[in-house]
Order: sequence, then C-alpha cells, then structure tokens
Amino acid sequence: MFIGRAQEKVPLFRTEKRRDAKGVTYPWIVKTTGLVNVNQFDFYCVDTDFGPFFLKFCSYFPYNAKLCRGGNHWAQRQAAKAGIGFTPLDNAFATVDHPTALQQVCDQLGPDQIDALARKWFDLLPHLFTQADRDAGYTYDISILQAEFSLTQMLDRPLSGRVFFEEVIRDNLGRPARPGQPHLRQEDLHRS
Repeated sequence: MFIGRAQEKVPLFRTEKRRDAKGVTYPWIVKTTGLVNVNQFDFYCVDTDFGPFFLKFCSYFPYNAKLCRGGNHWAQRQAAKAGIGFTPLDNAFATVDHPTALQQVCDQLGPDQIDALARKWFDLLPHLFTQADRDAGYTYDISILQAEFSLTQMLDRPLSGRVFFEEVIRDNLGRPARPGQPHLRQEDLHRS
C-alpha cells in the first residue's frame, strides 16, 4: 500500500447570496467544486480480487470518497483463478486461450462486486466516519461517476499514426474511404 496526501479541487457545498421577489437577500446552499485548505488522502492498494486500485478520502465536508479501479485487472485475476490462459496488457488482454470463458468471467462484474470491494477497504482503511458514526447510520453510498470502455486493436504491420487514426474513426463512424487513401483492411486488425 502507498499512502499520499494532497490538496486538490473537491466537490463541496457553499453559500450564495440570493434575492427574493422583494429584493431581500438570503443565503442559499449550492453544490459546487473548489480548492479548500484541507487534505485529501489517497490510498493506493492491491486487492486479491481486483488488483491495483485507489481510494481517495476528502477531509472536508461532505467527506467524499472516490474509488478508482480497472475492470480489466479484476477480469485478469478472475481468469487466472478460473485457469484461463492469457497474456495481460496494462488495460486489456493481448491473447486469451478461451475468449468465451473470459467473456463469461467479465459478465460477472457488476455493482455487487464493486460495492464489496469498497466496503471491504472502508473497513480496513482509516477514514472520517468513526465506528460511532457508522453505528448511527453515516456511511458512504456508491455511485458511478465515470465509466470508460475501450477496444484494444493490435496491428501486424506498421502504419503511421495518422492513417491508423483516420481508419479507426472511419470504421467507427461508417464513413467510406476517400479515393487515393490507403484502406486499413479488417484482417490487418487483431481484436482482443
């Protein structure tokens, strides 16, 4: 485990001055982001089921926590447990002995597994909710703020970056090749 401490922009609540219909001002609480002079604590960990991930705790109200993890690491660990042979990449699989079996493994990742990871490490790591707070019902709720999906493509012949980029965009947008430009054939791409 590696523990870091930083001061960063965080989600928070602030008050704004608003006016009613008669022009009288009153305070209004708004959710925003801002730099505050408090610490955020980053815990970089390795989980037996999920592999590397990090949890970030903010020491400023409303005491947010952020869990960042890659599903590919979870899939690699589960595939290894299931005896599925593969060659790993940082964010994908270079080769897989049994793609159908790997797809079945990947289909098992869902909110219950992610919630279990968060709850497990909330119990192990120090954070701002004391045991008395948790007993009183204060806890972290899980929501997905960002999800990324990727298609890893490997080439068996060299291509310039520009030609590759244009062909990938064209293939994904359904645009035909322009006359006089080389066309990247489907057999030139190996999907994993």
